[in-house]
Amino acid sequence: FIKEAMLQKGYDAFAERVVEVSFPLITGFSYESSKKNDDKITLLFAGTIYNNYRFPKYYFKIVERLDSRFKVVFVGENCDSLNKLDIKTDAEIVALPRVPYEEIQQMIADADILINIGNAIPVHIPSKTLEYINSGKPIVNFYKFDECPTLHYTKKYPLCLNIDERNDDIGGVTKEFIDFCVNSKGKKMDREWIHK
Repeated sequence: FIKEAMLQKGYDAFAERVVEVSFPLITGFSYESSKKNDDKITLLFAGTIYNNYRFPKYYFKIVERLDSRFKVVFVGENCDSLNKLDIKTDAEIVALPRVPYEEIQQMIADADILINIGNAIPVHIPSKTLEYINSGKPIVNFYKFDECPTLHYTKKYPLCLNIDERNDDIGGVTKEFIDFCVNSKGKKMDREWIHK
C-alpha cells in the first residue's frame, strides 16, 4: 500500500526501497478491565499528538457536544498539552502525558471506546490502530482522506465506526458517534475473528 502511494507521488527511488512485510503477529491481548460500576462511557485516545500531522481538531467538535455520560481521555506524547485548550463540554476530560506501555494497555482494557486519529499523510498508519484491533474493543476511527491507510484495516473490523473529517454535518456525525458509543459499550470482538 505504501509502495503504491509513493509511486503515485513520484517517489520511485524511495518506493523501490520499501520492504513489504506481513500483518503483525497477533499475540493476544491479556489485559482485563479493572473498571467497577462506572456508568460513564470512557473514550480513550492513546498515542502521539502532532499539530499538523495528527491533531484531534475534528474530534474536539464532537467532544464539545457530549454530555456528562462521557469521560474523554487522551494519553501519550504531547497529550498533556491539550490541558491548555479551553474545550467547552459537559463531558469529563482527562489529558495525560506519556505513561509506561503496561499502563497504556490497562487503559485500553478499561476503556469502553478506543479513539483513533488518522494522519494527515497517506503513507503512515498509526501503530495504535493495530493494537486497538488486537484488543477487540470498539473503535471510532477518524480519517482525513479516502486513501487513509487506517481504512484498509478498520473497514474490515465490525466494531468500528469510521468518521470522515470532511463531513460538515457535525450534528449528524455527533448523533452517529453517540449512538455507536452507547450501543457498543461492553462489546468485544471474538479472539478467533481477530486472528482470522
